[in-house]
Amino acid sequence: MLPCRCRVCHQCFQMKADLDLHMNTHRIGSSYRYHCVYCNKRFNSTGNLQGHLSVHTGRKEYTCSICNKDFAYKSNLKTHLRHTHNIT
Repeated sequence: MLPCRCRVCHQCFQMKADLDLHMNTHRIGSSYRYHCVYCNKRFNSTGNLQGHLSVHTGRKEYTCSICNKDFAYKSNLKTHLRHTHNIT
């Protein structure tokens, strides 16, 4: 059994940080309901939160298929492709 289990839906996670992120999906109310478990900064979408987490974890999910440069946000990859490789 995985060490961290959600009290609400019983989904399991290997890391407490992942469980903490998941718990935000059960909260209702504020439009900034997703918060960073490292610095408690709040976001209005899981996508924005995931991009922000790279500040703490160094993980970047979007990679340029031409030069292999990594980006935390898909929008930054698109900008890179446009400006560096002239791809629209």
